[in-house]
Amino acid sequence: MNDATTYLVTKEYLTVELGRLMTKLDERFDKIDERFGKVEKSITGLDAKHETNLARSQKFMMATILGTSLTIVAMQFATLLVVLGPLLTAGG
Repeated sequence: MNDATTYLVTKEYLTVELGRLMTKLDERFDKIDERFGKVEKSITGLDAKHETNLARSQKFMMATILGTSLTIVAMQFATLLVVLGPLLTAGG
């Protein structure tokens, strides 16, 4: 009977061990939450950089389109002057 009671666990022992394990588990979850917080902050920073780069790219594209359009209009006007210029000066 003495050997049989040697391996018995009391309710108090289980309560203490469960509390200790819960504390360890809480600490680990706190560390995981901290890591996720850092990742989330990093992603937010990347999103902001992406939005800034996107806005810059859009402005660059619009400036390029506008510049190209103005160049085409100027070339058409120059072509008209070359073609119609002699006719306009000859008639006067």
